[in-house]
Amino acid sequence: MRRRALTPILLCALAGCARSVIPNLAAGEGAGAALRANSGAVVWVASQAYKVRPADPAQPKRNEASIAAARAETVAFQIVVSAKGSLNGVDVAFSDFSDGSGHVISAASSVEAFREFYLDLTHPSGAAGRIGEWPDGLVPIGKDPYYHEQRNGAPFAVPAGKNQAVWVDVAVPANAIAATYRAVATVTAGRATLAKVPVTLTVWNFTLPTTSSLATAFGLDTWGTYLGHYGNHWNTKKIEQLTNLYQAEALKHRISLYDNDVAGPAYAYDQKTGKITYIDYSLFDATYVPDLSGSLLPSHAQGTVAEFPDGQVSPPGPTPGPADAQYVAYWKDVAAHFRAENWLGRNFYYDLDEPHTAQDYQTVRHRADVAHKADPRIRVMDTTSFKRELVGRINIWTPIVNELDSPGFPPPSVYTARQKAGDTVWFYTSNESLSSGGPWPNFFVDAGVNDARIFSWMAWRYGLNGFLYYATTLNYTRTPDPWTNVYNFGDNGDGVLFYPGRTSLIGGRHDIPCPSIRLKSVRAALQDYEYMMLLHAKGQDAFVNALVRKLVTKTNIWTQDGAALEKARAEMAAEIQGT
Repeated sequence: MRRRALTPILLCALAGCARSVIPNLAAGEGAGAALRANSGAVVWVASQAYKVRPADPAQPKRNEASIAAARAETVAFQIVVSAKGSLNGVDVAFSDFSDGSGHVISAASSVEAFREFYLDLTHPSGAAGRIGEWPDGLVPIGKDPYYHEQRNGAPFAVPAGKNQAVWVDVAVPANAIAATYRAVATVTAGRATLAKVPVTLTVWNFTLPTTSSLATAFGLDTWGTYLGHYGNHWNTKKIEQLTNLYQAEALKHRISLYDNDVAGPAYAYDQKTGKITYIDYSLFDATYVPDLSGSLLPSHAQGTVAEFPDGQVSPPGPTPGPADAQYVAYWKDVAAHFRAENWLGRNFYYDLDEPHTAQDYQTVRHRADVAHKADPRIRVMDTTSFKRELVGRINIWTPIVNELDSPGFPPPSVYTARQKAGDTVWFYTSNESLSSGGPWPNFFVDAGVNDARIFSWMAWRYGLNGFLYYATTLNYTRTPDPWTNVYNFGDNGDGVLFYPGRTSLIGGRHDIPCPSIRLKSVRAALQDYEYMMLLHAKGQDAFVNALVRKLVTKTNIWTQDGAALEKARAEMAAEIQGT
């Protein structure tokens, strides 16, 4: 579902606005602060499979972290501080990981910690949602990985009777030795040590690819994102830098962004000759080249999709018109540019979003004909279930998950047939996950981790090639501040997977994107998929199929047990290693 983020700023009085209009991102008292007289705390550990809410009961017996990962994989866990009395100056530090045989994984380069920010939701996401405080936005603790500037994720305060969770990412180097490593996380409050948490990391003897094997296309409105950071003051250098940061953060989580050009190619069209006489790709390439060439991250991860841009006039409509010839000439030039940059195999053109009327379908057909006349290798994508009249026009079919395997809609076998004919099939989710007949996969704040993580398992279950999501920064312009309100279209978090890391909120001198817990769940989903692909390469499809079918029966029947996916992941790791 493609919605544009450039909507007027809404008043906080709109339904769903959080109780507080100013996010509480201030750090607690500094390292020299003393514990208050009534202080005390339980420090415990939670896996990445659950969201820890402020009022959840403490789990004092869970006082050690045990994680496992492949090389080039990022695995996470949570450290939770449950305050008996008010605490100030709480911080966490990590030792290096050592296997005791001389092999070390540096905490400085491999561990990222974040203070979890709690949104106080006043409206649930449908019947299954729940109001109250939920963790989502993540504020960096220590220095950020982009500018290496100190951010204010810690030290922090913990109110009496509340939890404050710290999200911990451990990125296993691609050259790490397979072994069992140990480290210690030290949690302090001022000068007092609250706990020393043992952390065991098992590095499995296989490596994940750095670029996702499942194509993803997650929308980024670059101008809307810029507005959420800097306001309505255009600065070309800043918007390029900011867009590259968001692309890098997305690639760290194995997703690719689309709609992420600063500006489409500027060109001149000669109507008499029907030719493009001038075209400038400089602004367009400023964000496309780094993302698609793998130069944004040390891992050289690359974007999996390259969206074909629209031209300077409205794209063709339902019937032939004056824009047709211009678009043929323009798209022919863009296709040549994509081919020269080695992007053509990743291209897609987003035709018409969610067509419903006869005129819509006529527009889809005509626009696809114009694109294919420009270059038959342009892959026309449409967010629609199978329609016989679109065969030969649509190259990438993208049904919503609710219609993929439900009565009254084309069965999955239809899409399998289209794949055999040479087409590609993606799928997508949106606020329609609130519709009856669910649960459907979703990215809602007040939903379980599996609601976001299950989509890659569904992709395997139905043999799909990719996943589309329409927006990641929608509330940067839709509401006064996403740090206080991500309520959209009847749910919390639709179209929002990042938060604006403005220096006024998180410290430092440069703005950065802040990830969400839901984005971490997406990363886990895509890493799960890589395990499946490694088993596929070993001829173990039957093993994967049996495992997946235990967890996903249909698009609306799947496990919501976070531990179940973690267990299945470990079973796949054992099978990959032959243990």
